[in-house]
Amino acid sequence: MFLVYILLLICLFAVVVPFVRWLVSRLCCQRRIQRLCRQKGYTLRPRSRFWFWGSRRSTACDCAIETNNAVYAVKLFGVPQRHATLVLCDQSKYRIRRLLPLQLQVRFVFDTTPEPFPAYTFSACCEDIPPHKELRPVLLVHPKPLSIQQQNQELQCQDFCYNDRFCGMEIVSLHDLLRMLA
Repeated sequence: MFLVYILLLICLFAVVVPFVRWLVSRLCCQRRIQRLCRQKGYTLRPRSRFWFWGSRRSTACDCAIETNNAVYAVKLFGVPQRHATLVLCDQSKYRIRRLLPLQLQVRFVFDTTPEPFPAYTFSACCEDIPPHKELRPVLLVHPKPLSIQQQNQELQCQDFCYNDRFCGMEIVSLHDLLRMLA
């Protein structure tokens, strides 16, 4: 019976820790974006009151940040596990590669099946933008994974740089988004 309790505790710990990491990082993300918008005088247009809870499966953008010359339509995309890699596949698909490090030299790799990116509508928060402002669709990967890789047609992975474009959107981390807006 003691072994069952230990296994339940380990399972609970494995579920709770990534969720708490995701929640804390999203709250910090919200605060940092709101603080930057107040400092620079930008307009933050959230889609809802809890825009920072945005899921990678919902199709509408979560918020829009209006600057002097552009409108950044931001869609949140999070990877809760710290030891994971976001793999961008061909035909606008992605998968998550989870790493399970047991010792310094032993690692197990678990790949999810490739899922298509939902057809994100970045104009949901930006209906009334002036015509002279550019609409920039941004996929904010936060909390960010260990790395992002892009897979070519021969199934070889190469590193993907933040601020590069994939499926018509810029893929950025929170640090890169704040640097772009500053």
